Order: sequence, then C-alpha cells, then structure tokens
Amino acid sequence: MESNVRYMPARILFLALFLGTTAYLQWAVAQPIPMEAGWAVRQVVGGRFTAILGGLGADPVSTDLFLTGANAAQGNFLDNRVYRVTLTGIATAVHSELIDVDAYPFGPLAFDPESRMVYFVSGGNEPITLRKIDEFGALLENVTAPQWLGAIAFAPDGQLYATGALTGDILRYGESDDSFTVVHADVGSQLNGLCFDPQGNAYVSGDLQIRRIDPGGTVTTITSLSAAYATACGDGSVFTTDSSGNIWRVAPDGSGRTRFLSGQFGIVSLAFTSDRRLYIGEDNSESIWEFYYVPEPSTAFLMLVVLLALDGRRKRFRRCVENSKVQHRPASLPEMILHAPHDIHSHLS
Repeated sequence: MESNVRYMPARILFLALFLGTTAYLQWAVAQPIPMEAGWAVRQVVGGRFTAILGGLGADPVSTDLFLTGANAAQGNFLDNRVYRVTLTGIATAVHSELIDVDAYPFGPLAFDPESRMVYFVSGGNEPITLRKIDEFGALLENVTAPQWLGAIAFAPDGQLYATGALTGDILRYGESDDSFTVVHADVGSQLNGLCFDPQGNAYVSGDLQIRRIDPGGTVTTITSLSAAYATACGDGSVFTTDSSGNIWRVAPDGSGRTRFLSGQFGIVSLAFTSDRRLYIGEDNSESIWEFYYVPEPSTAFLMLVVLLALDGRRKRFRRCVENSKVQHRPASLPEMILHAPHDIHSHLS
C-alpha cells in the first residue's frame, strides 16, 4: 500500500503528460499554418456544425460572421441553417429550413452592411432562389434565380453580382425589380468564386483559372490552377483555393502568385475583412479559422525600446548613488544629539 501511494504522484504526472502531449499533437495536426511570415491563426469556432456549405460573409460593423451550414439530417431532410458567429466563438442558428437531401442545399452567401441583410442561395424543395433575411434571421423575400448561382458578391457600388455556375455568365441582380441581367456572357465554366477590389474589378474563379474583369468589360486571365474554388479579395491580392488544399495569394495584375496556406483540405469558403483578417470555412473539421497579421516591430520602435530601457537603467543607477550618499554621509550635530543615548542628553543639559 505504501509503495502504491509513493508512486501515485509519478503516475498522475505521467498520465497528465501523456494526455497533454496527445491533445497538443491533435491540435498541431488540425491547426492550419500560414506560409507567409507575420501571419497568425486561431480557431474561431469548431465542431458546431454537421457541415459547412460554402457561404461566408462578414459584417464590418459588428465583426460577426454569417455562414451557411447544416445540422443533422432528419429522415430524408437536412436541416439547413444560416449561422451568425461572433469572434468569441458563439455560433447561433438565426435561420433554419428542412430541405430534401436530394435537393440543392444552402449555398453562397453575402452580407450587405448598408441594408443589414443577408443574401444566400438555396435550391431547397422549390426552384433555385436568392433568399433575403435580416441579420436576425427573419425571411424577407425569395427571388427565383435563372440557374444555380455559384457565387454572389457585392461590388463597391453596392450592387449584387452572381456567377451562373452552368452557363459561365456574370449576372447583376436588380433590387428594384428582382431581375437578373447578364452583364458578361460565357466567362468560363464552373464559376465558384467571385469578389471585387475597391476599384470595381471583378475576379472570378473557376474552369481552372482566375479571371479579372475590369469595369469596361475586358476579361483577362491572371493565373491558372488545378481547380479554383472559393475566392476573396483583400490586402491588395486575390485569395483563392484549389483542389490540393492550398490557398493562393494571386497578384491582381497577373504578375505571379504565392502559396499562403498548404495541406488544408475541405476549404469551401473565404472572406477577407478591411482590418486585414482572412476567414476560411473548412468542412473537414467543421471549423471557421481566422488568419490575422501581426506586424513586425519597426527599427524606430526597437530603438525607442532600447533607449527607454537604457534611460530606466540610468535613473535606477542615479537613485542607487544618491541612496548610497545619504547612507554614508557624516551625521549632523542635531542628528547626533537626536539619536544619542539618554546620558548624552543629560550631559549636554
């Protein structure tokens, strides 16, 4: 009994180290690692969804994220949902519909900060529609779409554009009459990504290529990939995913591309925010990841830190010298009289 008690702390320590190491290895395997210097990553939320369905939008005011996902199936129906996710990791289903498992589920999503409305695509148990809900999930309108919309995005002028996944067209949605107008025909096939830069250039991913469409309508291929899926514009670049688990940073002028992330399969959606944060929806782990830039200290800042440190040391040295002088200076006659024994006081009196 005494032997068991003696070795119990060691066993507990070994078990704690084993469990901690196992948990760390699991985290390290799942944690995506950006390949660019200066970027850090954190998991916003994970394991909250049965599936992430490809729609992701960011609210610049509240900083909340909106995404299309799904909960567990109920018979022949899948519980499709629109989630609102805070950056602290609280995911709330604000809108839910039961949709036949053989029908189109919820798909692309875009958030309009002006009207505070969420737009998303759904096939459901009826014709393919563009649904509008408010930020709290109340259904406002269903608009019949001419075909499945592979991606939707707001341009700088506030208008909503969509890609025709089958025809390869770019369509503009008319808010006043709920119309879809083809503005660029036969751009490519399987158009699954769409975003805009501040100058109004559109970037479309699909058909193994990324294409730029300038405001005048000129179409230019800026890069080719094994497959191009989700796309987001930001940081002076175009971010896009491929079939090999990569996220690429593509130069808008077509001058080149660099690998931003590698080996992260299951990425179905991207969103880039004005405060230089890239969010990805990853279906394999049902997670939302946030990539954020941590700027390196500038040379001037480092010099300021060194100067402040040296100034602090100089001040501490000066205080030590002054304290030393106080401790070793000769006592004055009043001080000697004050601290002298009682018999000295008697003698002087």
